[in-house]
Amino acid sequence: MSDLQCLFLHVYHGVEDAYNNDVSKYLSAVASATSCPLHRMSLQWIDRIALSKLIDNMKRSVSGSKRTALLICGSHLEDHVTVCSLEALLEGFDVHLLCDLILARDVKLKPVLLLRLFQAGAVPSSLRQFLYVWQAAETDQCKREVLHELLENYDSTFAVHPR
Repeated sequence: MSDLQCLFLHVYHGVEDAYNNDVSKYLSAVASATSCPLHRMSLQWIDRIALSKLIDNMKRSVSGSKRTALLICGSHLEDHVTVCSLEALLEGFDVHLLCDLILARDVKLKPVLLLRLFQAGAVPSSLRQFLYVWQAAETDQCKREVLHELLENYDSTFAVHPR
């Protein structure tokens, strides 16, 4: 996967709560260990200008990569996560939804809402699964070791549980 550049996007509904703080710490640790950019976007509502700036910033952070995997998580699957995912797909990102780190306001609707994004081209995953697949395909030995260590310590280091 030496031609793959990963970046993370954590989208949440404008409120710093314990869950979003935990997810942010969790992703920061993984992003730092793997040298992958982490973008966070706090939205009260979908702002077209802010979304365009975010997409442009993400494109700049991975310029020159043959493939870019954008790993998206966050709260408010109904709107924020959906709009950001659809926009990223339109812009050519390889969107992976970290389903274990995505919250919906209505838990009963989460499977249907995710299915809509899968049909649009997003790839369902969990962070652990993505790290495992990335490690298996990575050609750089140093990065493989970092990914292996993240996976070895996954359960003890990361205690984020979606609601």
